[in-house]
Amino acid sequence: MDEVDQASQAEQMRLAQLLHSRIRASLPLTGLCHNCCAPLKDVHFCDADCRDDYEKRLQPHLHR
Repeated sequence: MDEVDQASQAEQMRLAQLLHSRIRASLPLTGLCHNCCAPLKDVHFCDADCRDDYEKRLQPHLHR
């Protein structure tokens, strides 16, 4: 294994550690969809489209 392979392996291990240790804040259950405010029971979003829209709007705030 040469230096490039070792560096690549170290980078992959570090990335795996970072991905494993990241903490994602969970949304509270409010009884409403976090995207469109439709009444819900025991879920955060109406469907995948509402979830995706919410995450798209949140993206710029995460990268500041």
